[in-house]
Amino acid sequence: MKRQRLPKGRIEILEYEKEERIIAMDEKMTCLLFIVRGTIHIYGVEPDGTQYSIVAAQEETILGVVEFLLDRPSPYFAQAASVVWAVFVPFSSALKQDSELLWLLGQHLATIQLRQSFFDLRRDDLETRIARYMRWKKEPVTILELLANVHGSRRHVQRVLARLKEQGVVTRLKKGLYTWR
Repeated sequence: MKRQRLPKGRIEILEYEKEERIIAMDEKMTCLLFIVRGTIHIYGVEPDGTQYSIVAAQEETILGVVEFLLDRPSPYFAQAASVVWAVFVPFSSALKQDSELLWLLGQHLATIQLRQSFFDLRRDDLETRIARYMRWKKEPVTILELLANVHGSRRHVQRVLARLKEQGVVTRLKKGLYTWR
């Protein structure tokens, strides 16, 4: 991890290499991490040690919100899926006095809640989940992002995307990148 300190020393930009751990499970966090470039994977671990994907996330992601608001260690771990840049904001320096930042965190939590109610908690078929996710996202999505957010096998997701492409509702921009028309 590389660090670059910004003015006043309270905020830093961190750079993580691909596959580098960003957050460890049960680790006490002392900051928020605003992902500004790259893709991360967030995982959970079952009691038997089995790892499962929670989400693949990109620039709009803020890590540490739950830990900050509930004062608890991280219930998951996160790893860089590509080179990642994150803005590091210590809990103690700015957060507890900054109402605008707290408003941003509230919006982030609302987005998470919406995503859960739209995608994670519904029992729709895979085609419906993919269509709903792509319409909601309103920007190109990768197959990896779909795999993490709609919970289907890679092969099944690819088949559904091919079918949606044939129907003319999805456009393939390049290998592994699709957009809703």
